[in-house]
Amino acid sequence: MRSTWGAAGANRVILAHDKTLVRGDVLIDDKPGITGNMTPSWTHLVFDQSYNRTLTEAPRLQEWKDWEAALYPLLEMAAA
Repeated sequence: MRSTWGAAGANRVILAHDKTLVRGDVLIDDKPGITGNMTPSWTHLVFDQSYNRTLTEAPRLQEWKDWEAALYPLLEMAAA
């Protein structure tokens, strides 16, 4: 997969076993239910997969090429 983020975007990616411990505004993840030790500080942007389509209350990212259109409105809401 080719990314438009480049090296600058790759430096901003965080990999974690317990994602609730990571502070941020938005988490892009395909897992339908994220649990952990903390209450998440982020909005879950669900990356669409056949196994997570029952999760309807979270915003959804259908394809990586559409990441900007899906992410920027969530970041604007977080900044407000």
